[in-house]
Amino acid sequence: MRRAGYAVLPCSLTPGCDRGPAGNRPDFRRNVSWSCDRRLIRLQIVGVTRNRPIVRRRTVKIMRKLRTASLVLMMSIVSACRMYTSVGQTVRYPPGSDYASAQFHLVIGVDGARGRAYADRTLKSVHVTIWKGETKVLERQYRLAAGSLRWNVTWNTLDDLRITFFEYGNPVSGKDQAGDLTRVTRQVFAVAFTFDKTAMSFVEAPAPVAIVDQIAQDAARENKRYIVEIYFEDSADNEVRILREVASLAGSHDLQSKAPPAGLVGRLAEWSAPDFSLAVQRYDSLHQVAVEIQDYGDRKRASDFAGRLRALPGVARTRRCASVNVRSGPQDPDAMVQIVRPIAKEYGLTQMDKKGMFTVARFGTEGLHVTVDFFESDGTIRVSIEDFSWHSEFADIEQALRSGLNADGRGHGAGGV
Repeated sequence: MRRAGYAVLPCSLTPGCDRGPAGNRPDFRRNVSWSCDRRLIRLQIVGVTRNRPIVRRRTVKIMRKLRTASLVLMMSIVSACRMYTSVGQTVRYPPGSDYASAQFHLVIGVDGARGRAYADRTLKSVHVTIWKGETKVLERQYRLAAGSLRWNVTWNTLDDLRITFFEYGNPVSGKDQAGDLTRVTRQVFAVAFTFDKTAMSFVEAPAPVAIVDQIAQDAARENKRYIVEIYFEDSADNEVRILREVASLAGSHDLQSKAPPAGLVGRLAEWSAPDFSLAVQRYDSLHQVAVEIQDYGDRKRASDFAGRLRALPGVARTRRCASVNVRSGPQDPDAMVQIVRPIAKEYGLTQMDKKGMFTVARFGTEGLHVTVDFFESDGTIRVSIEDFSWHSEFADIEQALRSGLNADGRGHGAGGV
């Protein structure tokens, strides 16, 4: 269709956009001249020249491309901003008060990992805030690794606020499941606050002397722990042979037999003595049976057991591990890595990819790894050495790590090598 010297297509957006047959301009309020076929492409008015509209055609192909591009952009934005689950609670003091009458408001918020279910075992951000009216008197943030993280608050007096974070473990075997009643709780983290009347704010409550001493003793004992695991291919003959040999070794070292814990699937037998434990564990998923040794003493018994068990037929693999645990501030993990790196380099251990959730650095070769982990919840740094092939330099590396960390003044306890 050609009118007034311009090629014009009918447009559903601007009906009667040119002069009529009598040369008059259409009245857009009343007169809709010429019927439009909506199957045709639409036009967009972009300007007016000499009182005549100039139109530019946008093809269907271009519009489809724009719609596709917009859809792709929206999907990219949504995927980049993955959602996460947040849960929380407000507790008021004094107990039983409402929002208007409460002196203080404790707000606990937990953010799960992005793109993961809250029940998944992931790192979660915990926010603890206390308000007095509109004034914030305490703010703390922690990072905890847990599944479906929950908490319990005890706040009966102003100077005694206790928060315990926990998760539920696996259901107890052999019992009817009734919600969470038959599931074992595992404490993840606990914190206590007291009210400082001088500063009119809340501060971390000091731990009793007895608890501090017990923590120090546990840390020193943990730093002496030497773990040996020997895995065998699972078969009826192997299982009988292993149980017979381990029972003989336990008897010769005056170990006392123990009943395996209820609910621990695959536990075949246990023995123990002061600073020593021994267990036989079946792993059905691996089709293997393992003898697990933990020695907190001079390691003579562990060495004797390992030598005898490794000589048995059917050994699939071995693992031994020792570690040093230290408490430090948030800035110390990098400093710890600077201590470990030259020691690792001296023994030909190169830097590896981080794999663990709390891993700060990792060094190693085939079957021999040194790992630095930082647990932000309690400020603990763990430097561990794992040997999967019974390397001869294991003891030398461990001794070098212990010496380096003790020389830095932050190592606690020194295990035998």
